[in-house]
Parts: sequence; structure tokens; C-alpha cells
Amino acid sequence: MQVRTPLLLKETRQWGKPPAWWQEPFQALSGYWKVVHLVVPIPKLTAPITLLHLSDLHWDWNTIPWFEGIAPQLNALPACDAVVCTGDFIATGNHGLDDVARWFASIKPELPHFACMGNHDYADGANTQSLALALKNKNIRVLMDEITTLQTLNNPPLQLAGLDDYTYGKPKPQAVFDALDDALPSVLLVHNPTQTAEHQHPWGRFGLMLAGHTHGGQFPCPHWFAEIIAEAPYVRGVYRPQPDSLLYVNSASGTASVRLKLPFLRKWFKFPLIPVPRWGMMPEVTLVRLVPE
Repeated sequence: MQVRTPLLLKETRQWGKPPAWWQEPFQALSGYWKVVHLVVPIPKLTAPITLLHLSDLHWDWNTIPWFEGIAPQLNALPACDAVVCTGDFIATGNHGLDDVARWFASIKPELPHFACMGNHDYADGANTQSLALALKNKNIRVLMDEITTLQTLNNPPLQLAGLDDYTYGKPKPQAVFDALDDALPSVLLVHNPTQTAEHQHPWGRFGLMLAGHTHGGQFPCPHWFAEIIAEAPYVRGVYRPQPDSLLYVNSASGTASVRLKLPFLRKWFKFPLIPVPRWGMMPEVTLVRLVPE
């Protein structure tokens, strides 16, 4: 069995000098973010393909100004072939569905966009169907246990597959495997990387799996502790859930939020979401360059 080795070319910080120590907790609000450049050999490719990978936007009052501010810089990143998002478009409820769809579609608007759903796209009163419709109206293909193809120059069609959310959705990985054509290159979008720990499925049939959900642990900490925080065995970076499979976990492009819950006041007042600091764990976008094996 040939083992494919992904190559981390570089990790660059955007928007000026590193923040001072007192700015670190507010990185997700102040404009500091990183671009991870990843090169992955993919079987059956004949020419390179580049995907711009975002995840976990958590669109809400605390992230909207930040995302609107970095959109021009995202559009100035090197040329890509498609833009993908591995779920958690929204933070809670049904606020800003059309706005987050508009913003995501505005990133490299000349390119095709693909996505899967995350747990926040279901939880806390979220209407997943309304979100999927808002994305569809902006020509964003939402993949829920299905496969589509991306046609690029000098390449066979790249199969892009997506699974429904592992926590609140009803993912049907077997349906995706049944539709997968092993004669073509393939990439899987999945929100929660825990899904890929289910060893009864042959994840190695995909050239690469892209995930999010964990926020990289939200702050730098030992991997075992980050696993507890993220409730996932894979937290950030590259993993091999099986000897012949490759998984990359994005550390999230947005930031998590929590809602203060006081039972004796909940009847009269719903507390707003409070952003959780990303102390030293910068928001991430990933440029994934797929190259012939």
C-alpha cells in the first residue's frame, strides 16, 4: 500500500503584526487570522486543483463585522478552483440566513461553492431547510449524503461528497459510498471529524476528507485536553483515521459562542450569545492544493 504524505507548505498570519498579549483573546473579533497552505497528493488526478476551505463561520453579531472586513482579503488570495465550507454557517436560531449565504457566495464569486451542514445549522431552533434554501438561492451546492462533480481543466471530474451532520443530522455514509466512483478522484466534506472514526466504513476510498467543528480546541492546549473540549478524536491538522485515509481538520474560520442560562430568568429573558475567546488559536482558512499522486 502506498502511503500519501501531505505537505504543509506554510502558515501565514494576515493583517499586520502579531497582536499584543492583551489582544489575543479577541483575535476572532480584531481581524487577525491565518492562511494554511496544504498540498495533498490525490490518486487519479492529472493536474493540480486548489480548494479554498472555510469552516465554522458562526454568523452572528460578534462575527459579522469581522467577516465583512476580511472578505476583500479572502478574494485576494491566490487563484482557486472552488470554495468549500464544512458547516456551522450560523451560531444559533434563524438569524442572518440570507446574509451568511450572500457573504459566502461573495468569496471568489466566479467559482463554484460547495458545503455540508454542521451541528449549529440544526441546533437552538435553527431551520436547516431554510438555511439550505438560502444557500441554494446563491448557487451554493449543499451536499447532504450526496456526491457532485467539479470539472477543471486537464482533469477528470473531481467527485465532491458531503455528509449530513454527525450530531443532529441523519448521515448516511453508506449511500455516499454506494454512489462513489473509484475510477475518479474524490474529496469528502464532513463537519464533525468524529464521523471518520467509524472504522466500519472504508474512508480510504476518498483521496482526502475535510472537516471542521473542533475550532482546534479553541485555545492552545495539550492534544488530549483539546480532544475533551472538542469532543472529537481529531482536533486540528492532518490525521489518518485509517492507514490509507487522509483527514484535514480546519481550526475554524469563526469563533464559538455560549449562552448564559439562568433558569429563574429564562422564562422572561433570553440571554444573548457571548463569544468565547480564541486565545492563541487563530481563525483559519485553508488553501488545499490537490496534486497528482
